[in-house]
Amino acid sequence: MPSSRLQRTMTTLQANEGYLVFKQLIDSLMEHAVILDTDGTIVAVNKAWTDFSLRNFGGKTCNMEGINYLSVCEHATGPASRESTAVATGLRDVLCGKFLEFRIEYPCHSPTEKRWFLLHAAPLMIDGNIQGAVVFHIPVTERMEAEHALLQSETRFTNAFNYAPIGMALVSPEGRFLKVNPSLCDMFGYSASELETMNFQDLTHPEDLDTSRSHLQALLENRVKSYRLEKRYVVKNGTPIWSRVSVSAAPDTDGRPLQLVAQIEDIDRQKKLEQELLHLATTDPLTGVCNRRHFLARADEEFYRSKRYGTPLSFLMADIDHFKNINDRYGHAVGDVVLKDFARIICVCLRQSDTIGRLGGEEFGILLPETEIADALTIAQRIIAATAETVFDQGNCNVSATVSIGIATMRENDVSIADLSKRADAALYTSKDTGRNRATVFREKD
Repeated sequence: MPSSRLQRTMTTLQANEGYLVFKQLIDSLMEHAVILDTDGTIVAVNKAWTDFSLRNFGGKTCNMEGINYLSVCEHATGPASRESTAVATGLRDVLCGKFLEFRIEYPCHSPTEKRWFLLHAAPLMIDGNIQGAVVFHIPVTERMEAEHALLQSETRFTNAFNYAPIGMALVSPEGRFLKVNPSLCDMFGYSASELETMNFQDLTHPEDLDTSRSHLQALLENRVKSYRLEKRYVVKNGTPIWSRVSVSAAPDTDGRPLQLVAQIEDIDRQKKLEQELLHLATTDPLTGVCNRRHFLARADEEFYRSKRYGTPLSFLMADIDHFKNINDRYGHAVGDVVLKDFARIICVCLRQSDTIGRLGGEEFGILLPETEIADALTIAQRIIAATAETVFDQGNCNVSATVSIGIATMRENDVSIADLSKRADAALYTSKDTGRNRATVFREKD
């Protein structure tokens, strides 16, 4: 063992009662502790270090005193050799007085477990001079594993966030975008830096803003844990797009929403396809007005609404006069044009709340909510006049047409829209039988 003042001091301590106090002091520490002389030789080891050595060297006693700690570090091999070299350098800096302390975290894995330690070294001063160093090895495995798990979790979240095929955003409780992913930037047409200066209100379609705010308020007040809705955003080029939005809250320690996690899926193409399918399912392909099925469904709704609130409801049944003759004389292509133009004439004469449907062939149904019989007759006469005044120009021929209309209004004892339509149909036949090109209000004698 190299001779030094510290070694002589330790020998002296061991020879008197003070050493027992010193030994008890360092043995009481949970940290592994060694004392080095100025050459880096171990002159004292505490119980925690000895017990650690016994556990990791097959139960054999390993006498550390007299081993040069610096030499062990400098000649280390294996995965931790890089840290060992840094330890040797740091300890020399402490022993020569260059630094007052040295710290480093390093792995010390066994075949059965992964372990990390924090090494902390400080100079040992005797009579104002550096006579060695005190080195502590503090187990930090639990902390390192927790940090590693957190890092892995953050990495997984970051990767899921950045590479998600749908838009994702972290949003403040006020609605400001805190962090956005590339898919959301692609969807909205803005860069991440642009979006992170905006809030969702800036991009939400005005017609959907109240609904969005209502859902957000319910989330912030903890009335719901999350919400989902379909809404429109207005992207950078001014185009509205449909999206499906799912939002949940990430709470703080008091349970209050700290930030919101939003998933935004572009469903614009799906929504347009749905609208196209709905249009095909509800619209007459030739004239663009309601088809028979959709018209009767709307008529049912209006019938029961009028029944419930006691409001008037009128029904017009309109039929183009002698339409078969038009088809026979000019052909079905011209007949189709007449049908389309006739539907357009009716639409011009109606209000936004009224409904028109093609019931079959040249027959059309017209539903007039909150309309008394006198007003219904006025509308019918307007349609008749506009039709008679129209010349259906087909290039090499001009086609004229007239229309007959039957009118009925809802009665207290009506049980379905069928009662109303039957009376309107009967009044239509009266118009046909009495000269055509006219409107007839249903009377019992009809």
